[in-house]
Amino acid sequence: MTRVQRQGVELEIADPTVLFSQGRTGLPVVDLWLAAVNPYQMTSPSRVYSPDLKRPRVTTWP
Repeated sequence: MTRVQRQGVELEIADPTVLFSQGRTGLPVVDLWLAAVNPYQMTSPSRVYSPDLKRPRVTTWP
């Protein structure tokens, strides 16, 4: 269901499959931020950074 009308109030909800296929979330503020930081909609694996977790120790062999 994408459209409901009751007592003179009409509510239309976007189809989630179309939103996800376009790389959108359905939240206007989030979609604007994503468009600003990724204007060409390039796909890549996501990363999560946390200030609470220590980074793993990385050593290089000469």
